[in-house]
Amino acid sequence: TLDRMLEFLGVPVADSAAKNERAPRVPEPADGTANPDAALFDPNDIKDLPEDLLAEDDDGAEPDELKSASVHAAIQEMNVMQKIKLARFGNGEARAILVRDRNKIVSSAAINSPKLRETEVIAFSKSKAVSEEVLRTIGSSREWTKSRAVKHALVMNPKTPLPIAMKFIVHLTDGDLKLIMKSKDVPAQIST
Repeated sequence: TLDRMLEFLGVPVADSAAKNERAPRVPEPADGTANPDAALFDPNDIKDLPEDLLAEDDDGAEPDELKSASVHAAIQEMNVMQKIKLARFGNGEARAILVRDRNKIVSSAAINSPKLRETEVIAFSKSKAVSEEVLRTIGSSREWTKSRAVKHALVMNPKTPLPIAMKFIVHLTDGDLKLIMKSKDVPAQIST
């Protein structure tokens, strides 16, 4: 890309064949768009991340408050690229912090992690601290919305975009609908 830019600007490019041997190019997709995942999310290139944030949590263990504070502090020290890698390949505690990140790329990487479990998706669906984009991603996934708990959490969350919440109302039970109707947390259109 840099060689093409220099050629466009009229700057002579010296010995581009030698440069290509030193730095192999990432193959571009047929549609011409760049493929950042091939270079950015290499599973072998996570050595700059702390080991304790990569080890998967025990399902039944409660997170220690001191450990959570140290994880949060370690994440605050990271740059955006490290946060994206950690969101994709880190443990559940790291994903729970990174899904609430202000940067949409980081939160999107956390919700699209291959290690994501259904219990985490349910917790993210209930959380009012996640962005609308995360809730939209959850609501548009067929795999995650098979669960009645995810549908219920999305309808009950006031930050869920209205069309997504309306789509799942028809899948809830009468008891759930009565609870939603009396809830003050849901938007007026949903309770009506």
